[in-house]
Amino acid sequence: MALGKIGRRSTLKTAKFKATTDNNGDATILLTVPGIFPDESRYIIEGTAWFDNPHTDDYVEIYVKDTLNKLGYGEGARVNSFTDDDLPAANRGHYFPPGGVMSISAIADGEALVAELDIEIVVKKGNSTVDTIRGNIKWGTI
Repeated sequence: MALGKIGRRSTLKTAKFKATTDNNGDATILLTVPGIFPDESRYIIEGTAWFDNPHTDDYVEIYVKDTLNKLGYGEGARVNSFTDDDLPAANRGHYFPPGGVMSISAIADGEALVAELDIEIVVKKGNSTVDTIRGNIKWGTI
């Protein structure tokens, strides 16, 4: 299971990420959840992201990926999604709001991301240009 229940005291930690989109305006960021599988985990309190040059149609999709096949579903399997995968591809994800700064609070509603899995952040520039995305995550240790 990619998520675990929060059951003990936690400590606030912070992380940052940065990536440059390719010539099609695409970038994928992988953040490996620190710790030892399956005993440790993190829960996300808040995440914020922005492009240096925001565009109206910029969007993001967020997944949990098992790059190392810790759960046995295959190397690189997406084991959870914060994107509604039941929708057609054209309706998946979340647009960056006017002003270009996106904030997401308490994703997974208090569930925890197990150590050694990856948060996969997939971004797309609405005008398919090269740009830099930056972001911050506040999460707690479990």
